[in-house]
Amino acid sequence: MTTTKTRRNEAPRAAAAKKIGSPIDQLLLFCYHYDPVTGKYGLLIANVIRLAGLATALILGVFIFVMLRRERANAAPGGRTA
Repeated sequence: MTTTKTRRNEAPRAAAAKKIGSPIDQLLLFCYHYDPVTGKYGLLIANVIRLAGLATALILGVFIFVMLRRERANAAPGGRTA
């Protein structure tokens, strides 16, 4: 692993701009917290549950939207559905 002078100079600038890590790194840091007593990272279950709830609501909303559009597209001319 090589560390160049340019790369070392970019790190403080990125930290100052709050652009640390990739989106995947940011997601993992959101889901895990550092426990100074054990010196390890632990899963922060509350954040994981929030993410799962948000994903569920988003998927359900998209499903309802698609089903309503499909129902309207297949509606009979008289206003009645088949």
